[in-house]
Amino acid sequence: MLEDKNMIRAVLSENMGKKEVNLLLGILLSDVEQLESVFNMIFEPDERIAWHAAWVIEKVSELDASLISEDKNLHLINFILKNKHQGLQRLCLSILFNLPVYLPVSVNFINLCFDQMLSTRQSVGVQVLSMKMLIKICKIEKDFVPEMIASLENAEDSMYPAGFVAAKRNALKSLNINKK
Repeated sequence: MLEDKNMIRAVLSENMGKKEVNLLLGILLSDVEQLESVFNMIFEPDERIAWHAAWVIEKVSELDASLISEDKNLHLINFILKNKHQGLQRLCLSILFNLPVYLPVSVNFINLCFDQMLSTRQSVGVQVLSMKMLIKICKIEKDFVPEMIASLENAEDSMYPAGFVAAKRNALKSLNINKK
């Protein structure tokens, strides 16, 4: 077991590609203890290991979201609220997007998503994933729909990259359809 953890840590600490991600994915999908270990590596101070761990967990969440518990969901939300590394922000938002929304939703998390969605200092990936998270929350918390629509309508297209503008257009269509 210790050998597996050391091997996983070694892989996460080196340059990674699809081959390494798939190797780790195969291990984590069949070994809950290893999954727990890699999930916890997201919160390590070594940014390379943390980023690679988040990348692998993102792929796990795409294949089987049920492997990531409500407690882990909350842990990710709390981490996002504190961590400012945009790569980790994007990956953690992507993981959360693949998971169910658990109630009650953190008001601080909602506020952060609004701030990140509209901040021109954020990468387009963080902006769009924040937008998608808010849309997902709006499907459950209908009271946020008017605020979300107003925020998106007031976002001046010329200030944002094309990816944001396209996502905004799709989000407004989705929100207006769901509003009726």
